[in-house]
Amino acid sequence: MKKRLLYLLLFLVVVLGIGALLFYKYGEREFLVKRTIQISTPSGFAFKNMSTFENILRWSPIKMIDPQVKTKILGNDGYEGGILTWEGPKIGKGEEKIIGIGPFHFFETNIKLFEPYQMEGVSSIQMGFQAGTNDIIWGIKGTNSPMTTLKLLLQGTSLKKILGDRIQMGLEKFQKITEQDYLDYLKQREENPPPKVQLDPEDMKIIKLK
Repeated sequence: MKKRLLYLLLFLVVVLGIGALLFYKYGEREFLVKRTIQISTPSGFAFKNMSTFENILRWSPIKMIDPQVKTKILGNDGYEGGILTWEGPKIGKGEEKIIGIGPFHFFETNIKLFEPYQMEGVSSIQMGFQAGTNDIIWGIKGTNSPMTTLKLLLQGTSLKKILGDRIQMGLEKFQKITEQDYLDYLKQREENPPPKVQLDPEDMKIIKLK
């Protein structure tokens, strides 16, 4: 019995030792991941869909990964201090808090993951202007907990890869929804054009230049 306990103890020591070695040699606690996509719509349509949690949830990978996720928006959505929380059986649990908004330029949040991984960092969605198109750049910079780093290392992956895949998924949906919004707007304008202003010549003033 004592030998079995001794063997078990030695086995645990070896496993922990290997885990610690892998952690310090290959573990990636801090990471930065970015993805970019181009959309061919006026910047106002893009900014509308990236500057409030209500609109972000239309294309967020959270709902694509976990249709059963429960989300809550707390505080003033679209303003600093506004908070989005989520919890679901597949996506886990997390929250974002708005820390900065630049008109027609960027939307930044403090992001925290609680389950199944622990991470804290900054998420930034930025817009780069070009002739005829807009570059939408979404990046996340964060730090894992030691346990998360070891857990992902043993799984043969990293949060940089996991979040990178989710960012790409979200941006592709963002592109599709934003460009469809613009097409719907053009169709509505075509079907219901704004009334033309008719000026009565009697109401027009003639200005004579001296």
